Amino acid sequence: MVYLQKMLEFKKIHYLRKIEIELLFLLILATLVFNIFLSSSLIKSELKVLNPLSFQIFLPYEAKMWLKMGFLYDYANFIRKNTPSDAVILIPPQGFPWPMTGNALYFRYFLYPRQLINGKEKEPGVDFKKENIDYVLLAWGESGTSEYGFTNGWPKFFVPARRIIYQKNIQETGNLEAEIAKKDFYPDDPTNFKRWGLIEIDKERR
Repeated sequence: MVYLQKMLEFKKIHYLRKIEIELLFLLILATLVFNIFLSSSLIKSELKVLNPLSFQIFLPYEAKMWLKMGFLYDYANFIRKNTPSDAVILIPPQGFPWPMTGNALYFRYFLYPRQLINGKEKEPGVDFKKENIDYVLLAWGESGTSEYGFTNGWPKFFVPARRIIYQKNIQETGNLEAEIAKKDFYPDDPTNFKRWGLIEIDKERR
């Protein structure tokens, strides 16, 4: 009788351990599937809706960064892709509507070792040649809020350009495709309205 009871207890423990192992396996599998799902461009576009803090620990790095920065994470990658690592880039003045793209210390974290220099809203604020400026950001503004009288759309001054590198479909997550236009930059050119990209300076005319 005692032997039978021990056998039943042993089988019960063995059965419970088997269930625990199966549950652990299912949890690991679910985590892997969840990571793959969140890595897709479809789910990235909805990350700001699906933002449970308890799940953020499972997110891959790119999804975490997109969750924090939105399309600006793709824009930073676009800049990295289209500029050499030693580039000197003129960026908007710090303040809304450019709270991140105009913040040299913050934005340099994503663009290092490139050098970022703040310009003014309606004029460069620096000598292109003296500061050895290679590129000027084309930044509509990541916010609709104004500060210091700034308004969306930058730069608001003429830039002698070798070419303008527009980022196509900036709201399409992960899209770093470029559209090249070999022309000078004029702030009143309607093709620059609500656009993002880079202006490569013509060094012979800067």
